[in-house]
Amino acid sequence: EKTDPVEFSVDGRTYLVPNTKLTIVCRIDLNDNSEDGEGGNIPMWIYTKTVGSTGAISLRNMRNDLIQNLEKKITNGKFEALNNR
Repeated sequence: EKTDPVEFSVDGRTYLVPNTKLTIVCRIDLNDNSEDGEGGNIPMWIYTKTVGSTGAISLRNMRNDLIQNLEKKITNGKFEALNNR
C-alpha cells in the first residue's frame, strides 16, 4: 500500500522518496523432518529461548538491506534532492 512520500537524508542532502507499507510474514522452521514425525534434533526450549532475538535480527537485516537499496537508488540519481531548508 503506497503512502505519502517521506524525506530521507543521505550525505547531508534531503530527498523526497516514495513510501510503502510493508508486511513481513516470518516462519520459524522447527526442523521436524524425521521419518516417524516425532520431531527434529533441536530441542523445543532452544526455539522458545531464541525466537525473539532471531526474529529481531532478521527484521534488522531486512531493514538495513532496504536502506542500502534506497541509498543506491539515490546515488544513481533516481531521486532529486530537495532544496536545503
